[in-house]
Amino acid sequence: LLSTGTDFMSRFKVTGEVIVSKIFPAGFGWQSSSIVAENYLGYAPETLNFALTTGFGDAVGVLAGHCGFYAIKKAVTSDSTILMKQELDTGILLASAAFCSGTLWQPLVN
Repeated sequence: LLSTGTDFMSRFKVTGEVIVSKIFPAGFGWQSSSIVAENYLGYAPETLNFALTTGFGDAVGVLAGHCGFYAIKKAVTSDSTILMKQELDTGILLASAAFCSGTLWQPLVN
């Protein structure tokens, strides 16, 4: 079955929100932490310390991106259904998954 136009556009809106609030910040966090790990901490890309550092950066990016996005959305829209404590809890859950995937990324592609 084909979706109605409204359903179709709603999916693009949700996808856009995920890209802006999680995917871009996660990539930024991972890349930034890889620079710190290699250039400032001296970790080689094939080490556990490098992987853990990039996983941490990925997690921080997701947490900051998720919470920041919903804080801005709540401030701009005055949406009382956005509960920041709930969004923090969700952000921590998402960040824990991002830590795992961000940590495993480099060893798996080496």
